[in-house]
Amino acid sequence: MTTHQLATLIEHLRQGFGESLAIRAGNDLAEIVTVFRELPDQPLKDLAKVLRKANAPQPATTGSASASTTVSGPRVVERIRAIRNGTAPATEGVDVGRLTNPQLKDVLREFGQPVSGTKLELVARIRQLCVPTATPNNPTPTAPPATPTEPREASEFDPRAVEEGVRIYSELRDDRKLTIADVRAGFEKLRTYPKSVVEEISRRLKYTPFGSRTDILDRLLSNLEGIKMSQYKMDQILTGT
Repeated sequence: MTTHQLATLIEHLRQGFGESLAIRAGNDLAEIVTVFRELPDQPLKDLAKVLRKANAPQPATTGSASASTTVSGPRVVERIRAIRNGTAPATEGVDVGRLTNPQLKDVLREFGQPVSGTKLELVARIRQLCVPTATPNNPTPTAPPATPTEPREASEFDPRAVEEGVRIYSELRDDRKLTIADVRAGFEKLRTYPKSVVEEISRRLKYTPFGSRTDILDRLLSNLEGIKMSQYKMDQILTGT
């Protein structure tokens, strides 16, 4: 069996369960299908070899190079605080992919954030913290501008907006060169749509919409960021970097 055949099998399994499948489980399976389909179509045994090689213990290194690549919860907290205070550029990013779930939760607790969810959701939540906040030396934060709670009547439904929204989301998901910041900027267009359009976009993307308009949009963005992080991690595995 190949990676793409496995993706098809999982998708058929998800559709077979239908509404009896828990919403979170259905969304998780949809993300798994997306990740496997974005991989080169190859036998699963070949993929297993790549993963085993990537997870094999690495020889210990010495000197300053080793110290500079150390990743820990306190280091991540320190970096996020520096970015939010404006003393470190946000473009440097924060490497959180190598932290364990308990470490990710410790970082979130430092900033009073929820600690529930999958590892991808925890990572995405931490990356959302990496935005400068207003300070005397940095009075204008670089966070995306606030958007109206409801720009149009919730009952207004525009099929063309649905098609446009699905296209924007798909392009952001499929372009492997985009950074998380690029994805967030491109996603802002979807926040101008009314709830009826956002709900239909979510359905077209195989996600079950529930909650407020903002809740649905936040979940779509969180899922999108999780997919981009998976792509980045898989690219590292496949290239050996």
